[in-house]
Amino acid sequence: MKNLKFKAIGTNRITKTLEDEVFESPHFAFSAKNLCFVDLKNNGKDYTFELKLIRFLNESVILDGFISMPDAKIGRISLKYLS
Repeated sequence: MKNLKFKAIGTNRITKTLEDEVFESPHFAFSAKNLCFVDLKNNGKDYTFELKLIRFLNESVILDGFISMPDAKIGRISLKYLS
């Protein structure tokens, strides 16, 4: 899947600045058997998202995991699949 968009809907203290931000993924694929790391982009910055859980809720898909930020901080985040 290419050029997918995700919105940050849940953050913690470390990732609070990312709340409501929309991220794009130039490519997205995951496997139930392997760890999944996803490259994300937002406002010209690169992030790495480690997918830990996928939830299907009332016509929404929520991805929960950890995000590595450009300033070397790592925190929890929940992303809502937009398209």
